[in-house]
Amino acid sequence: MKTSLATLVLVQALRAYMASGEYAGGWLRALSDARVGSALSMMHGSPEQRWTIESLSSSVGMSRTAFASRFRTMVGSAPLAYLHQWRMAIAMTALKDSEELLVSIAGRIGYLSDTAFSIAFKRATGISPGRYRMEQRR
Repeated sequence: MKTSLATLVLVQALRAYMASGEYAGGWLRALSDARVGSALSMMHGSPEQRWTIESLSSSVGMSRTAFASRFRTMVGSAPLAYLHQWRMAIAMTALKDSEELLVSIAGRIGYLSDTAFSIAFKRATGISPGRYRMEQRR
């Protein structure tokens, strides 16, 4: 919960900064875009949600194709690939900085079981969550 609140505060602070017009572009530009920025806020605020291209695009009032294309152009990756990267970043932080159980981390980032989470984590990082935790604490 603290991570989600901090993320939302950060997103709002970045939006305020970008409203000044003094930013370079890229990912920050994506946050300032009403539709893509809204989708990013939803993904960051509720990574446990079972997001799909359909649910994200309808939430921001776009067709699936237009949304996916605009998101990829602005962010540099497909929406669900970005969501996966975000979830893995949350998981890596939790594994490194807490004693939170795998099943708890898995649920918090949208996986139905610790097994599904472990498989996805190993596919993304090349090592198991337990080994990652152990190596980060050395």
